[in-house]
Amino acid sequence: MEPDAIRPDRDKTGRQKNPRRGGCENGTTKMSANSICGELPCVTSEKDNVVSDDARTCTVSFCMNSASGHPKCSVPVGDESVLATLCEIEHICNQLRDAHPVITKTSITLIDAVLRPSLIVSRSPLIFDGSLGLAGCKEYFENLRRLIVLLFDYANTLKPIADLTPSEKISIIHNCVSQFALLVVAYHTVRNTEMVSSTILLPSGHYFHREKPVIIIEQCEDKQIILLESRIEIVKKNILDVVLSPMRRLGFTEIEMVALKAIIALDPSAANLTPHSASLLAVARGSVQNALYAHLSSRLSPAEATSRFGNLLLLIAGLSKMGAALCGMMQLCRDLSMNIDPVVDGLFFNDSC
Repeated sequence: MEPDAIRPDRDKTGRQKNPRRGGCENGTTKMSANSICGELPCVTSEKDNVVSDDARTCTVSFCMNSASGHPKCSVPVGDESVLATLCEIEHICNQLRDAHPVITKTSITLIDAVLRPSLIVSRSPLIFDGSLGLAGCKEYFENLRRLIVLLFDYANTLKPIADLTPSEKISIIHNCVSQFALLVVAYHTVRNTEMVSSTILLPSGHYFHREKPVIIIEQCEDKQIILLESRIEIVKKNILDVVLSPMRRLGFTEIEMVALKAIIALDPSAANLTPHSASLLAVARGSVQNALYAHLSSRLSPAEATSRFGNLLLLIAGLSKMGAALCGMMQLCRDLSMNIDPVVDGLFFNDSC
């Protein structure tokens, strides 16, 4: 082309005759990939000039990783402090011991349990090593009592739950007891059995095994007892497949565990909460979720962080499903007129909570 040639869409000065408009014919603007990323929780792009009010409260700026080319998120100090506080609470609750021997009561009110959790059972060390052998029904209820004490200690330590009335604490504990117990057991099982995927470790040092049945009564031919034993085996195998297997695949970390534990406990939909208490729980839960996402975003690309965040929340769905199955199994025990631990019975099946 000659140097002085003129393109047909330009005038003699080289100016474009019909400049393109940035918008569509209907006046709406197109969203770029970067602006869509800005809609993800707690993530905004530096190129976006306008962000929503929700995004402003937890804005995380991108910085490019020179090695991979993926944008990384810098985590605000406040978000890291949330997770650090949860880790500290976790260690405090795990290390709590009774200063003086406490006489355990077989039947206590839940209000008394809130004020003195050690009345349920003494705060024995949490030993997830399986050294004491296979567990039976007796060991199951003993370990469940110990996990309930751990949950009461947790509720008395974690704010804003710690500042609520005893009756509201009971409602929160009643709402999350099965998920909480399963999460603690599953995390420590995955952590302490890297090469074994067929056991469920209990805090007393006992364990359940996929292939070894839980015997309720030796040499019993009662059809109802056999039915219950069959139900126990189904629940046990489902816990291994629905809860423990996904945790192993994810490489579940302690920080992620303490965050999920708080998200489970800080449920504003628990019954018998005042509107003010429910609002406090909702704000606290949102803070933990934002902190967890920011933690992931500081270590992973946006796509990887979003995917892992979603998979972590799906673990809660699995815990809820297996928690319901656990309650159903114990309900069957009640229907068969078997002796149920009174504390467990009151906490799991008290409709007034």
